[in-house]
Amino acid sequence: MASNGNLVASHPGNTSAAKHGLYSGRLLAERAREVRDSLLTLQHVHPLDVFAAEELGSLIAALEAIDKGLDARPKAASRRMLLEHKNRLSKTLLSYLREIGATPRARWESVTG
Repeated sequence: MASNGNLVASHPGNTSAAKHGLYSGRLLAERAREVRDSLLTLQHVHPLDVFAAEELGSLIAALEAIDKGLDARPKAASRRMLLEHKNRLSKTLLSYLREIGATPRARWESVTG
């Protein structure tokens, strides 16, 4: 079917239907990049650590989106699902923070170790 050029998205980049953004990489990408870039400025982080920093950025952006969803829907049925995601992602986040040396204990161990 040929296009006549009249079809234009009515709301390009529309996010009005997004509830919390947890499942939208597009909505989480900017925050994930901010976290990644901050981590890469740490003195002990090397350029090869970019992969861990990117994963940390994604995890933190997702957790922030979950918190936003929980705040917006204090009694909604979807709360349980969000809390389950938060629990799982928090454990993964802690693991990555340890690996990149971004917990107090990890920093202490690197100094005394």
